[in-house]
Amino acid sequence: MPFEFHTIPLFGGAITVDLPKTFLDSSNIRQIPDHQEVYLDLNGLTNVIFEINERVTPPDASTDEEAIRYHLHDIAGETGDVIEVWGDVEKRDGGKVGPHPVLTLLATASATPHSTTKLSPQDFTPTFLTLIRLEKQETDIVLAVNVPHAKGEYEMEDIDLANGKLGPLVEAAKEVKERILASFEVKDWGLFGGCEDEQDMKE
Repeated sequence: MPFEFHTIPLFGGAITVDLPKTFLDSSNIRQIPDHQEVYLDLNGLTNVIFEINERVTPPDASTDEEAIRYHLHDIAGETGDVIEVWGDVEKRDGGKVGPHPVLTLLATASATPHSTTKLSPQDFTPTFLTLIRLEKQETDIVLAVNVPHAKGEYEMEDIDLANGKLGPLVEAAKEVKERILASFEVKDWGLFGGCEDEQDMKE
């Protein structure tokens, strides 16, 4: 069933983005940190997380590609899950956020005997991770579209990430990710502090 998208405000309207109408703000049901916005799909397990973080700098990361990998493993935290990146890190056009580096990757988190998550061996979570780097604002914006795959909820033969076979759930999440990248727009650059000149903030 095709998604029906609409534009929603994030962080008090400082950012706008298009999301499916079935994705609802999780702050209505649980407390979310101030630097995050989290949306959950009413029709499935997919969720989208928007984070505003301090820009990663050396020694943690010297390049943009190292930065997105740093954020990926930071998100994974101390769960003990196995994190695997599929394919190359892709560099994208900045779109409505201007000439800023935008990177994306596809990764999965899978359980191990030492994991602290409650995943079974056949459970795994593909994630489309996007990083928008705002150098002057000393900010990294991290966008994650997570697609938990629970045992019995998907067909294993539908998925072969090594050969680009995503399966229907990940294909749907990819559509959401692409719409986010196309629509993501900063309306109030004052969200990041510093200069009040919008043009200067974009450059």
